[in-house]
Amino acid sequence: MLKRTKQIVSRRNTNVLSTSNSMTGSDIKVPSLVSDNSSTTGTSLDILASSILNQTYPQPFFTPDKFVDDPPRLLSKHSSRYSLCEDDMYPVEIIDELYDFFGYDIHSLDIDETQYRYRQSVVQRLLDSEAEYNAKLKVALDRFKMPLQALSRRQSSHQHGSATTLSFLATSISKPSLLRLQDIETLFGNLDEIHMSSSDLIQSLEERFCVWGPTQLLSDILLSMIPKLRAYAVYLENYKKSMLVLERLEKNQQTKKYLEHSTVEFGTLHLHTLLEQPLYTISRYADILEDLLKHTDPQHPDAVRLTQCFARVARVESGLAAPIQRCHLLNQVVRLSIQSRQGFLLTDAPRIIVKQGELWNLHRHLDRRVYVLMSDMLLYFKPRAEDNHNLLQYKGKIDLACAMVGKLKADKVQYGIDITIHHSDPSCAYSEDINALLSASGSSPPQHHYLKANSEEEQRVWIEAIQSVILRLQRRN
Repeated sequence: MLKRTKQIVSRRNTNVLSTSNSMTGSDIKVPSLVSDNSSTTGTSLDILASSILNQTYPQPFFTPDKFVDDPPRLLSKHSSRYSLCEDDMYPVEIIDELYDFFGYDIHSLDIDETQYRYRQSVVQRLLDSEAEYNAKLKVALDRFKMPLQALSRRQSSHQHGSATTLSFLATSISKPSLLRLQDIETLFGNLDEIHMSSSDLIQSLEERFCVWGPTQLLSDILLSMIPKLRAYAVYLENYKKSMLVLERLEKNQQTKKYLEHSTVEFGTLHLHTLLEQPLYTISRYADILEDLLKHTDPQHPDAVRLTQCFARVARVESGLAAPIQRCHLLNQVVRLSIQSRQGFLLTDAPRIIVKQGELWNLHRHLDRRVYVLMSDMLLYFKPRAEDNHNLLQYKGKIDLACAMVGKLKADKVQYGIDITIHHSDPSCAYSEDINALLSASGSSPPQHHYLKANSEEEQRVWIEAIQSVILRLQRRN
C-alpha cells in the first residue's frame, strides 16, 4: 500500500511541476509570489532576513496567538443531503462498462463489511467537505463579488463625463476613489473557475453514488479532476495582488461595509475567510485520498487506479506547497490588518510577522500593549472589544532600520528593553518614519522606547529577535 510522505514542503524544490496537458508526473508549475508561539532564535531570523533580502517569503516559524485568530472551522450542513443509504450496501445495478474497462471480476471478491463501511465513510467525507467548500465559494461570488460589481457600476455612472477618474488602487486609502471592475477581478482572481470545477466534481460524485456499492469505482472521477487543479496555481499566483486589494477595501470607509456578510449556513463571514479557502483544498484532497487508499483492499477493482490518483495529487500538493506557505504567511499579515485600526497598508511590501506578544510600555505610565514584530518594524496596539469582536487599536510603530536594542539596567527596570533610534546612523536616511528622518538629519535627539518583559527569558528572546531584524535591515540598506 502506498504510503504518503510527510515531508512535502522539504521536497518542493525537487518536485517542480509542469503544465503538460496530461499532467503526469509533474503536474503544475507555479510562478513565485511575494506552532503556538515559539521562541524566535537568531537562526530562524537568519532564514527570515535572507528571504526578505530577496523579497520572498520564508517557511513559517511563527504562528500568531489568539489575537490574530484563524477563521473558525465550520461544520458541514450537507450530511443529510448526501447520505449514502444502507440499502445500497449490496446494489443490484453496477456501471458494467467501467468494470469491463478495468478488467475485474467483481464476483470473485470477498467483501469485508467493516472495511466497506469505513471506505464508505471516507467517501462520504469527500462529498460533504466538497459540498461545504463549494457553498463557501458560492457565498463569496454571490454575496460579495456581485454587490461589489454593482457598487463599481454605480460609481462609474456617477463619474461619467468627469474630467478625471481616480483609480481605487492609485489613490490614498483615506480619499474617495473609484472601485473599478478590474480591481474586483483582481480581488477574486479565477475563483469562478475553481467554483465551477468543484461543482462538476460534486455532480459526478452524486451520479456515481446513485449506484454505490462495495466494489464501486471512483478513480475515473478523481483522475478527470486532476487536470483542473491547474486553476489553483493561477489562483495562488494572483493571491498577493488580491490581498492588497482586500486590505485597501478594508481601509476605505466606502467599501468596508461590503466585506462582511451574515449567512444562515455559516454565520457572519469576512470576505478574507472565503478567499483563503482554496489554500486548503489540495491538502484536503490528498488527506482523503490517502485515507481512502488505506482502506481499499489491494484486490479491489479500483485499487491500482486509486494508487495512481493519490500519487499524482500528492505531487501536485508537493509542487504547490511553497506558494501556499507564502500565502499563509501573507494571511497572518492580512488578519492583523483587518483586526487592527492602523491607517496604513501592511501588504504593500513583502513583510511577514516574526513574533508577537504582550509587553509593558514604560512611557509616561505603565501600559500593557500587544507588540507585533514584523520584518521591518515593531507595531504596538491596545486590545479592545467592540461588538463582540476582539480588536487591536493601533497605538504606534517603531521603524527598526536605524535602531539599536539592549537591556535596561536592572536597577532602573527589571527585565527592561531599550530600543534607541540614533541620529548618527546613516541607515536612518532610508527610513519611512518622519521622526527617524529628522534624527538622521541631526534635527532631533535620539529617541528611546522603553519596554518591560515579564521574565528574563522573555526579555532575552525579544532582544534577540529585534536585534536580528535590525541587523538584516542594515545590511540590506
